Amino acid sequence: MSYLDEHLSNAATRQITPKLWGHEELVHNGAGYCGKILEYSGAVASSLHRHWVKDEVLMVVQGLVKLEVWSTDSKDAEVYMLSANYRDAVHLEPGVWHRLTPIGAAVVYEWSSVHADSDVERLEESRLL
Repeated sequence: MSYLDEHLSNAATRQITPKLWGHEELVHNGAGYCGKILEYSGAVASSLHRHWVKDEVLMVVQGLVKLEVWSTDSKDAEVYMLSANYRDAVHLEPGVWHRLTPIGAAVVYEWSSVHADSDVERLEESRLL
């Protein structure tokens, strides 16, 4: 078996997880990092959540996304509009509460440390708008 036979992935072989907001395509998870493609269908907000270990960077590659973040010492969210026109990207450190809400359909690339389902704490579930 060749190297690429063991290491190449494509849309047909990747794990795709349906979500209320669209779907998550897992490109890679292991060897110290994770890569995902998050496709949002619009009119839905992701869960309000944080990770205790996961360190992530999100970049909008299609559409417009509202990002809400809460620092540990604030009751009010900071709100940012992230645009694919500028390839806006944001670094979310462990422990930062955050939620993404697309304005219409949107695609976000996520790079992070390794993903583990046990490292997600949700304050609110995803919801239709």
